[in-house]
Amino acid sequence: MKPFNLEQALQGHPVITRSGDTVDIVKTGLTGLRNGDSIIAVVTYYDDSQLVNTYQEDGTFNVEDEDPSGLDLFLVDVTEEGSWNAPNELVG
Repeated sequence: MKPFNLEQALQGHPVITRSGDTVDIVKTGLTGLRNGDSIIAVVTYYDDSQLVNTYQEDGTFNVEDEDPSGLDLFLVDVTEEGSWNAPNELVG
């Protein structure tokens, strides 16, 4: 995983959560969301269920009792061949 970069994500670079779930950025640049969040994204879990979350511009999912959160955003580490490396948590 690579640190989240909003500009790269908006250019189509794949995004995942710290837990390895896929993410689709829906809207950015918003104001008035909880805790100053400015990104709306859909997280798709391994069982294909989906949840809409809000994020800080740096990809942080603010949860008061959990730091860092499994929902924090990261860029997928894409290899030269175009495939991606799974996060260490997913490699058995």
